[in-house]
Amino acid sequence: MVRDATAARMEEARAIERKARQAALEARELDDERAREMLLDAAALLHEIVTDTREALAHVPPERKREALAVINARPDPSDVNAQRRPRRGPDPVVSLMRIAMQAASLLRRIILKTNPELGQLKRAA
Repeated sequence: MVRDATAARMEEARAIERKARQAALEARELDDERAREMLLDAAALLHEIVTDTREALAHVPPERKREALAVINARPDPSDVNAQRRPRRGPDPVVSLMRIAMQAASLLRRIILKTNPELGQLKRAA
């Protein structure tokens, strides 16, 4: 009799736990309005990054920008030397800045096309 009562209570406890887990999962889901707000916040931040990097790159001489762009566009040479044995140098700040700007601009474009899909249709129509 005690065993049956314990088994029934354990089953009730398991059912309560399942309901609690389901409620926690539902609470973690984003509604569309909150997700849109988050995308808009991310777009604003990415726009600031693009603007700031553009301002910083405006102070870099054109020759230096061309060199950095050549580094970005260069394909790695296949080498017989192990990657750990190759000499390393620190990252070029202009290359890093340009890469950040390019990545931020790409992400911004993707977010805008999700939040404002009609802009993508305008591009195709042109």
